[in-house]
Amino acid sequence: GGRRDQARALFDQSALADWHLGLENAAAMAQQEGRTLEALYRLRTAARLQPEQSFGLDADRKAFEEISQAEYRNLAGVLCYQLGWMDEARRFLDESIVLNSSIPESQYDRGVVALTESLHAPDATVARQLVADSRQYFARTLELDPAFHEAHAQLAFAEARLGRCEAARTRLLAARIGKRREQRHEVADVEKYLLRN
Repeated sequence: GGRRDQARALFDQSALADWHLGLENAAAMAQQEGRTLEALYRLRTAARLQPEQSFGLDADRKAFEEISQAEYRNLAGVLCYQLGWMDEARRFLDESIVLNSSIPESQYDRGVVALTESLHAPDATVARQLVADSRQYFARTLELDPAFHEAHAQLAFAEARLGRCEAARTRLLAARIGKRREQRHEVADVEKYLLRN
């Protein structure tokens, strides 16, 4: 809500104490406020400190660390992409997927990087391969989360770039129908809530 300054002060205080959650939240605020390089620095510091600050049984800590590090790398990849650092973005996103291949956002973000790189490829063969790669990442995103609407749209774009226009059209229609169905469910949920209260 409207208490950003108070939240920032609390996150900064926690970050000064090298608490990874404070750094993580301060990084999110920095990103929202357009301070991308600061966000990347704070996020990488949080990722470095997180393993030392998790508690519990060894197996639980290991699982938590794996997912946390995968998510940190995904976010670092997004920040590098925003900075225009494509090699670093690709590296962080690849590391995220290796750590945990079940995070839809990592698959999606890696697809975005490949698709963007295809626009600046040195020749048509490299561009086509990058588009094909992006198609695989978007398809994997949708296997993990069929309601990821942006992935439907990007997959349709990749299909069109590969000359598969009918597949692109079908994908866009399915995405539109799914989005409308989801919106109807959201409206129905709100109506149910209002009727109960």
